[in-house]
Amino acid sequence: MDLVRLEILRLRAMLLPEEELTGEEAKELEAARKEIAEGSGVTLEDLMKEQG
Repeated sequence: MDLVRLEILRLRAMLLPEEELTGEEAKELEAARKEIAEGSGVTLEDLMKEQG
């Protein structure tokens, strides 16, 4: 679930670049970017299964 939250933060940052991130959000976004660069992630199918 953390990966989903991080992906949402990443997308939000891309779509709303004028919005200021809090310090915690910036850290989470950086962690998400590192995970993506390392090839970590979740498939849409896995996300759908997790969400029910």
